[in-house]
Amino acid sequence: MKKVRLFSLAAIVALSSFIAPQTASAYKYHVTLPDGSHEVFDAKNSAEAVHYFREHYSEGVLMKRPNGGILDFQ
Repeated sequence: MKKVRLFSLAAIVALSSFIAPQTASAYKYHVTLPDGSHEVFDAKNSAEAVHYFREHYSEGVLMKRPNGGILDFQ
């Protein structure tokens, strides 16, 4: 009986490793431009996203989500 429980626990742990969500290496950030168009780019974190935004866009609003979470604007 003890071996069956141990085997069951081992099976559950093994299966859960396949189902467990994986962490993302990059997150999507959204830019809304003055003409109303939207662009999306990937960055590892918010600081990197703000740096990329300031280098590549002269105008616009940087957001974490498509409709909110403003990080920066120019």
